[in-house]
Amino acid sequence: MKKRLLLFIMLLSIATSAYSAVNAVNDTFTGNFSSFGYSFATTVTANDIYSGTVTVTQISTTHRGINLSGTNVTVAANVPPGTYTIVYQLCDNATPQSCDTATITIIIEPTVEAVNDETVIAYSVSSTILGNIHSNDMLNGLPATTSNTDFTVLTALPAGMTYNASGVFTSTGVAPGKYVIQYQLCEAVTFPNTAINCDTATFTIYVTTQNGPLTATRANNTVKSITVLNDNRIVIAGDFTSYGGTAKNKIAALNHADLSLNTSFSSTGPDSSTDNIQSMVTLPSGEIIVVGKFAGFGGVTYARGIARIMPNGATGSIIGVGVEAGATIYDIALQSTGHMIIVGDFNFYDGFPAKNIARLNPDGSIDTSFYAGSVSFNGTPYSVAVQTSTNNIIVGGSFTTYQGNSAPGIIRLLAGAVQDPSFTTGPGIAPAGSYIDEVLVSGNDIFIGGSFASYASMPRKNLAKLTFNGAPVSSFGFATGFSAPVRALAIQQVPSSFSGNIGSYNLYVGGEFTSYNGVPVNYLTCLNAVNGQTNTQFDGGSEFNNFVYAIQPEKNDLKILIGGSFTTYNGTSAQRITRIFPGYGAGNTGQNQMRQALTDEPLTTSSITIYPNPSEGLFNIDFKGYDEQKFDITIHNTLGQLIYQGTVTPENTNQIDLTRFESGSYFITLLNAKETINKIVIKK
Repeated sequence: MKKRLLLFIMLLSIATSAYSAVNAVNDTFTGNFSSFGYSFATTVTANDIYSGTVTVTQISTTHRGINLSGTNVTVAANVPPGTYTIVYQLCDNATPQSCDTATITIIIEPTVEAVNDETVIAYSVSSTILGNIHSNDMLNGLPATTSNTDFTVLTALPAGMTYNASGVFTSTGVAPGKYVIQYQLCEAVTFPNTAINCDTATFTIYVTTQNGPLTATRANNTVKSITVLNDNRIVIAGDFTSYGGTAKNKIAALNHADLSLNTSFSSTGPDSSTDNIQSMVTLPSGEIIVVGKFAGFGGVTYARGIARIMPNGATGSIIGVGVEAGATIYDIALQSTGHMIIVGDFNFYDGFPAKNIARLNPDGSIDTSFYAGSVSFNGTPYSVAVQTSTNNIIVGGSFTTYQGNSAPGIIRLLAGAVQDPSFTTGPGIAPAGSYIDEVLVSGNDIFIGGSFASYASMPRKNLAKLTFNGAPVSSFGFATGFSAPVRALAIQQVPSSFSGNIGSYNLYVGGEFTSYNGVPVNYLTCLNAVNGQTNTQFDGGSEFNNFVYAIQPEKNDLKILIGGSFTTYNGTSAQRITRIFPGYGAGNTGQNQMRQALTDEPLTTSSITIYPNPSEGLFNIDFKGYDEQKFDITIHNTLGQLIYQGTVTPENTNQIDLTRFESGSYFITLLNAKETINKIVIKK
């Protein structure tokens, strides 16, 4: 009997030891509110106890936007601040009976974003309102107000400058000069588990004695999209509420010559100040289709998420009511048939089921033959483009499946919203939580930009080039790539007159990065579109001081329009929209310095030379071929202020004296009876 009992105990011990010990340990992750979403780097198994291999299975979550992707916790875009939990099960693969459960606590804290402001006023002894520092500040992706945030001025104010509890600054007899006021913005009620939630920004005020043009303030908030009309007027859209000091709600038209406000464009933009425009396209007719998140546009209340704008700015007609309330259309693309493809976080269009993607007829009504199904994407599509030779559709975003099938961040759709099996992306973008923010189709090439470390298992940081059928182009780009997300892409065909200088095609890349392949580059760079090498013919200097979100090449030359959240380019005022181009002619040897153009300066070399340039402040004007012609001359600084006006003749010795002015760029216009010549000089 004792022998049988001993044998039973031994067998029990052997059977018990066959099960590996698994101990799932609770986790706590803390992150911030995000408009784009993200993935925590630490895995949930990092502190679990097990041997061999295990399987992690999500059992429950308290928010549908917070889930497990493998062993990483992912947070979708716009998940509100709060405390959430995920319950998961950990099982040993060799012995599936050996399991344990644990709870992950996810704390999403509020995000306060204080955004720099800038304004220009003329000196006055009367009370002058400078602006409200809250006008472009954000809390959790929504406008900051005095009820949800507190602000503290950190800089001593000059005599005559005051502010009230609402954040409105006023000037009464403030002496001319430049004043930089730093302030701190904090959430009004401290969030649990957060010691303090604050951000700082500056309010820059220029007080001038000059009553000339003050247009260089330009957009007072981010420019997200740029398009050019048939008559060369430039239309910009974004988060701004004024342009050049004139109220303009999220959309404005600019004159091509100098980026000044075009007052004939009458659009009043989205009906609510909290709405936004995400993207827009110009139709062959000259009309503009804008998309975003809005419940009405230009007084037309049925335009939800999409609106048609006439060339004069009036709101045209769209058949139907658009997407459901609260939904966002992130991007739009045109097919050669006149149909429009829209993508976003919507579920319906004009009441018809259309999850995340829809095809619209030219009149804006929905094409019911194009139906992605009730499953569609398992994440958000952010960008869409069309392969013009086939009218097939390329979609990029944060999704990993389409109709239950693998679609790791990118997909090609055929007629009827059918997934194209010949579009071979392999494992697509990685790691978990990656997304594609921009898709650009150029001929048979596809360029993708966003936030990812690899494509199809090939290391390519935030930028990759694909073949027509989705395979990675191994000869393009670098593993290290860009240091932060890519937000904008544009291809520019180089005119034949310049082909000997810089090759056939340029790829402009903009975003939030500060380096490419380990080399410093601030928010914008120009690459060879064939191999991804930096185009060394372009030297952007110190470039932009903040993010670039929009790039629009101009026609028939090398100039490009740039939009974003920046306020300076190479140290000169650029206020969220500017035009830059390469310099040619005297003084430009070797690399072609990228220059900012406040006016539409021709790229050809004129017969008027200003030298030395740069200089300490004294510049000579050399006229050739302009005998006995009189020129009117004006000089503006980077704020658009007139600092000199007079007359010059070639027979005289002409010298410009800027020694008493600040260092920076100055814009000279020479006008005679036949032509206007624009020049830029730099005072060191």
